[in-house]
Amino acid sequence: MPASVEASQLFIVTTSARGKITSHASTGTCATAGDTETTRVTKGGRDAAHSLSSEAACALVMQDTGRQLFSDTLEGELTIGASEASGEAGEALLADFDLAHLGDRHPLSLSGGQKQRLVIAAARATGRHIVILDEPTSGVDARHLASITSTLRRIADEGAAVIVVTHDGEFASACADQLITLTPMGAKHACEGDHQ
Repeated sequence: MPASVEASQLFIVTTSARGKITSHASTGTCATAGDTETTRVTKGGRDAAHSLSSEAACALVMQDTGRQLFSDTLEGELTIGASEASGEAGEALLADFDLAHLGDRHPLSLSGGQKQRLVIAAARATGRHIVILDEPTSGVDARHLASITSTLRRIADEGAAVIVVTHDGEFASACADQLITLTPMGAKHACEGDHQ
């Protein structure tokens, strides 16, 4: 039977260096490669992804953020999936991620950490009920790590399920409501308050 996580909780999925995780954005599940155990995201006891259309259910932030940048402006990136993120709303969102001063730059000219923050900002702008992030702290310095941590907490507090795949145990401990450690033998669910 798959484990279930309420959508209002932020949780972190950690993988070992040998682990591999597959996120199925359209179904709201995660599974380890070669394993049949899954974790299902629910909202109010109902499957979160199936209560919405598959396209509108999830926002995905990939580890290689350069593959997610399509516009020639930072604001354009925010409005691809969320037209309400233009103008003042877009400027405020860029300021939240310390990107407002870069508004005239092409997204692909940004540093790795800046690209990471831009794609997370674009995911937040969509208002999707499930946000899946793969290694969102790669290329990010300590100051911006705190910003990403608080942003993910805020997204979860607004009612979204935030699923993070990471090797960063310190980051996971700082912001996770629930930890699931994937091992070659399957998933191990940590009790609330347990840190792995």
